[in-house]
Amino acid sequence: MDSIKHPTDKDIHLKLQNIIKLCETAMAANNDQEALLYANQILELDSNNTFGWFYKMKATYAISTLGDLKCREIIAYGGRAIESSPTLEFSIQIFEFFLTVCLNHLKFCMSQLQNTESIKALYDAEIQLNLSKATDKTLNADKVCNMILNQKDEILSLRFHVPNAIITNNPNLAHLTGEIAKQWVYFQNAVNERFNVYGAYMNETTLIEYRGLLNKIKEGLPPEKINEISTDNMTNEQKSGCYIATAVYGSYNAPEVIVLRRFRDHYLRKYFLGRGFIKLYYFTSPSIARRLKNTIYFNKTVRSILNAIVSYLQKINR
Repeated sequence: MDSIKHPTDKDIHLKLQNIIKLCETAMAANNDQEALLYANQILELDSNNTFGWFYKMKATYAISTLGDLKCREIIAYGGRAIESSPTLEFSIQIFEFFLTVCLNHLKFCMSQLQNTESIKALYDAEIQLNLSKATDKTLNADKVCNMILNQKDEILSLRFHVPNAIITNNPNLAHLTGEIAKQWVYFQNAVNERFNVYGAYMNETTLIEYRGLLNKIKEGLPPEKINEISTDNMTNEQKSGCYIATAVYGSYNAPEVIVLRRFRDHYLRKYFLGRGFIKLYYFTSPSIARRLKNTIYFNKTVRSILNAIVSYLQKINR
C-alpha cells in the first residue's frame, strides 16, 4: 500500500490550472458543451473554485434554448461564484452578466414573438374548421408564445437578483437596467400584437401586472432615467381591429366581429378596391365608434345593418 502515490495539493493545483486553460480555450472557440464539461471537471476537483462556477455560468447561458432559457441555473452558478470570491468588484462583474443575459433573453423572445407567419397560418386553418373557437384554439396551440410566457418571470429574476443599491451606484449597471426596462415595454407590446394576430388581446389585469413589473425593474435607477420609461407606452390596443363592429357588439371577440374580420382578411384584402376600403374604414371608424358608444339609436341602426351583412356572409360561407 505504501507504493501507491496520492496526489498532492501541488498536483491538484497544476491539474486545475490545466483544466482552467482548456475551459478558457473552449469558451473562446464557442465550444460551449466542451467548456461546460471542463467547468464541471474543475468543480469536481475544487467545489469552491471561482473559475469553475464562473465558466459554468457562462457556458450554461451559451447552451440555453427558447424552451429552456436556464435562468435559474445561471443565477445559482453566479451566486456560487460570488460566494467563492466575495469582493465587490467581482460581484459587479457577475451582476453585469445577469443583466446582460436578461436583456438578451428579452430581445430574443421578442424576435420570436414577432415571427407570426406560422401562427397566422394556424389561425387561418382554425377559422375554416370552427370560426367561433378559432381564437381560443390558436391561443392554446401557440407553443412559442406559451414557452416564452411561462419563462418571463424567470427572465426577470436575473434583473431582480441584482441589488438596487448597487445599480444606483454603478453607471454601467444603471444603463443595462434602463435598457431592460425599455425592452420590457417592447416585449409587452410584442405579446399583445401576437395575440392580435389571432383575434385576441392582453386583458387589463395582465396589463396592470406587466406595468407593475416595469416599475419594479426601474427601482434603483436615478430619477431622470426612471422618468424616461413610462408605463403609458404599454398597451393592450387591438391593432387592425374592427372598431365600429367592436363598439356595436361590445367585444372584439364577439362571433359577429369574427365573421366581419374574416371577410376583411380573406376577401377584401385580395383586391385593390377592397384594400382601399379598409384604409378608408380605419381612417374614419375610430371617431364613429366613439359616437356609437354614446348614441343608442345610432347604435341600433348600425347594428341592424351589420346583422344583415353578417347573416349574408354566414350563408355564403356554409
